Amino acid sequence: MNTTLIKKIMLKVQNLESQIEEIERTIFEISANGYYSATISSSGGSKSYTRLDLPKLESLLNHLKSEKRQYQTFLSNGNSQLGGKIIHVYF
Repeated sequence: MNTTLIKKIMLKVQNLESQIEEIERTIFEISANGYYSATISSSGGSKSYTRLDLPKLESLLNHLKSEKRQYQTFLSNGNSQLGGKIIHVYF
């Protein structure tokens, strides 16, 4: 694994961590207040979420955490479930 690939993967992990933090904050605010306005993903802009959006947000959170674990596994031992392909899924 070359240095450029390692750097790209580390940046991706950082990006995923930021997204995970934002989604966790959104879920917390929705749980506390019933609604929340947040920007999730760089291309989506700001959007308001309500309690009805919790299942969708939790699903997205689980997906991002799983993707982050795959990248971390790849960094730690050069193996992952990615199968050599990286697929980005945006909700």
